[in-house]
Amino acid sequence: AEDREREYAHYLRILSESVLNFVGSSTKDNIFRMLIEGLTKLLPQAFYISVGQYHEALKVIEIKEVVLDQGIADKVEAILGTRLKGMRMPIGRINEISDILSGRFKQMSGLREVSFQYLPKTMCLKLERLLKRPRVYGCGIAAGRKLYGTVLILIPRDADLKETTHLETFINQAAVALMRLEAEDRLRERERFFRAITENSAEIITIVDADGIINYKSQAVQAELGYRPEEMIGENVFRYIHPQDLSSVTADFRKLLE
Repeated sequence: AEDREREYAHYLRILSESVLNFVGSSTKDNIFRMLIEGLTKLLPQAFYISVGQYHEALKVIEIKEVVLDQGIADKVEAILGTRLKGMRMPIGRINEISDILSGRFKQMSGLREVSFQYLPKTMCLKLERLLKRPRVYGCGIAAGRKLYGTVLILIPRDADLKETTHLETFINQAAVALMRLEAEDRLRERERFFRAITENSAEIITIVDADGIINYKSQAVQAELGYRPEEMIGENVFRYIHPQDLSSVTADFRKLLE
């Protein structure tokens, strides 16, 4: 009971630290790095851990981070004929993505399955003999029914991965952080697109809040009215309306807000 309590406390400490680290991360590479560092702490029985990134456009998994004894890694890479880190494996069928979108750990039949049938069967058998026929587990890094990557874990044949809930929670934190970064990238792209349109438009474009305070003014205002856009930010738009038109413009503005 005491061992279990210590293990649980250890998990909670790593989980709480990871929340802050994931939230504060500004790049996907940092998230993948922090993910494998946390998994290494949570899985002392694992002799191999890898984290891969899913590239949706290419339909491939690229191994971003690997934990493996260097001596064994050299032998594995000799069999593969390539470096583990940076290695890419295509995902050929849509059901192979669906199987890992759950974000749950699954015990795999072997390395052939976790390579999405990419590695030749003879090569997989050779690798499994080298690694002493380990137990193989895989888990998707997924959020919002979207795949961001995969986690692969190998443990000795006589060991077992009994409790996976805390591991899945940890991986889900990384998936949510990746989803946040992707959403922020999309927002920045939309902002760049919008700014490119407005800054090159001959029309005066104004964005105001519900009180009529100017939040944005396009560059065209300087050519048309002689004001610099930054001069008008924070001003009330109705200040620039002719007194004779103010009541009707204000009424129309209120109707738009209803």
